[in-house]
Amino acid sequence: VRGVNQPAGTGRDSDIITVMHPALDGVQTVSNGSSPPNYEDLKAIRTALNAAIDQEQLRIRDDVLFQQISVMRTDLNRDISARLAQVERTALRTPDDVLPALVLAAAWYDDAGRESDILTRNPVPHPGFIPVEPLRVPVR
Repeated sequence: VRGVNQPAGTGRDSDIITVMHPALDGVQTVSNGSSPPNYEDLKAIRTALNAAIDQEQLRIRDDVLFQQISVMRTDLNRDISARLAQVERTALRTPDDVLPALVLAAAWYDDAGRESDILTRNPVPHPGFIPVEPLRVPVR
């Protein structure tokens, strides 16, 4: 906030622009820490949403509202199906011993360069020491 006698652009806050609008109140910030849903997550989301829509449709007495919810369900399933086509199928695999991600990728995929497939899907403390626990990895 600049002072009453202070001209615009001369204060130390002159480079800071503040945007205030009621629509921006409560806007959540996007976190880069979470990964997008995998194949199994999307299938579970689709099943849960369809079950919720089924429950709502049982309660609806208005034909127009019922039709609108049916259209929404169709659009929802079409969207999730398109996302499923773009997402890799994954499986759980457990290493036999504590090994580096490079070694696991070479053993599982015949390509050590695919270590990122293991590291990006699993919370691994150190890429040189993959613990003996189930890991989510691509099927291919």
